[in-house]
Amino acid sequence: MRSALLLLVTSFTVHAAPAITVFASDDTGAVEGPPPKTLSQSVSQHALSPDGRWVFSMEAAGLVVRSLEGGAPVTLAAPGARFAVTPDSKFVVTFDTAFTRHPLASKDGKATLARGLTLLPNAPFIVSNTQLAFVAAEGSLQVADLVEGTARPLSVEPPEDRRCHTGNAVPSAISDDQNWLLFQHGCGFDVIRTDGSKTRELGFSSARLVGTLVIGDLGPTKDGEATQLKVMELNTGAKWFIEGVRLHARTVRIPGTENVLMLDDKGRVLFVELRPKRVKVLRDVTPRAGDAPAGAAQAPQVQAPPAPSSPAQTAPSPAQPRPAQQAQTPPRPAPRPPASVDLLPDNEDLRERVGSMREKLILAAKSGNIERLGIVFQTNETMPVFARGGERDPIAFWKQASGDGNGHEILAILLNILDLPPALINKGTPQEMYVWPYLAHVPLANLTPQQSVDLYRLMTAQDVRDMRTLNAWVFWRLGIGPDGTLHYFLAGE
Repeated sequence: MRSALLLLVTSFTVHAAPAITVFASDDTGAVEGPPPKTLSQSVSQHALSPDGRWVFSMEAAGLVVRSLEGGAPVTLAAPGARFAVTPDSKFVVTFDTAFTRHPLASKDGKATLARGLTLLPNAPFIVSNTQLAFVAAEGSLQVADLVEGTARPLSVEPPEDRRCHTGNAVPSAISDDQNWLLFQHGCGFDVIRTDGSKTRELGFSSARLVGTLVIGDLGPTKDGEATQLKVMELNTGAKWFIEGVRLHARTVRIPGTENVLMLDDKGRVLFVELRPKRVKVLRDVTPRAGDAPAGAAQAPQVQAPPAPSSPAQTAPSPAQPRPAQQAQTPPRPAPRPPASVDLLPDNEDLRERVGSMREKLILAAKSGNIERLGIVFQTNETMPVFARGGERDPIAFWKQASGDGNGHEILAILLNILDLPPALINKGTPQEMYVWPYLAHVPLANLTPQQSVDLYRLMTAQDVRDMRTLNAWVFWRLGIGPDGTLHYFLAGE
């Protein structure tokens, strides 16, 4: 099923009715929906529940909830009450003089939360499916259980930079697994476990939680522009960067995924997959005359090695995998090349060079079972490198990286690259390695027609354009040493 984001747009003009716009995560265009139906007049505040079934509005009578499936509106709280809806749309939590939990799609009844505690004036409070986080009147950061109603304080140290210490720690979001609370303290963001047992210092100047990932900016560079998005997996502490993207205020998570939509300062709608890291421009909202087309900058030219005399000829693969990081960034210098690159004409006689490792990998991929590939990795002399983010479980990582969720796309990619000839790099040195596909070590700007056909067997034309803009091979590659040891199978430069 294609993931999509529903953007509810409120218009304050009287001549044009606002519309609902859906942006799809694939290459299809935006879809314009019907004009909205008026539910109420004189509304000072409104919200839509995450499941799209309930509309909340602050009216003269107080906080009113309406079901879009029909039925009479219900007044939940007095005028001016604060409210927040749980991500699963089962409860709405209100605060006027006390915190109250109201059921929406839950059999649990109305209940008072955090008895004896009140909210610090003008401070926000947030809810997850099971927890409420808020700043109490005396200034402590508190987490309350939505079912039991009890609250516990979290101990937060003042920020190291005292110049940024402007008051209390303020809750921002709770992770999907309910284990982590993102909070702002002064001019930076950090995270703390909701049981208070551990804190992770982020150093982010702005941050968002996406599942169990936290994304953020480290602050502007010397020229005043942040050009990297930093990502951290909270449970493992693994970190990685996505270049050419910055965290913008108009960033919205696609529910149930680790993907976000961003409307950047250039007017583009970006679809960003955080793991694996990919960036795609869905729509240029505000094209400007005279702008240079994307990728117009010239990548550095590198002298290409000689082409293989007889690349393997096989039927095109039905899989159309994407690079792990697509181009929306300026071209950058090519990485330091190996000391030598020899392109082998085919895969013949490789058993003498790499033992039976290639055949084991092919058999595992053809089985259709990602667990079989995991066995090959586990029986290797050492665990091969399979990710750049510090992940420990290759099978879980491959399933997450695979578009189908079962690792089948990864197995197809493995078969495709092993079907092409390898490149022998750093021959005669301790770093000697056979690398599939050979294209990983051929300058993309200097491919022969035969080599271009091999490249299109692995990826789409758009992916090829993106990699040429990056001036780097960011698709998958596999390396086997001359002694038959598998060293890596990973994506990225």
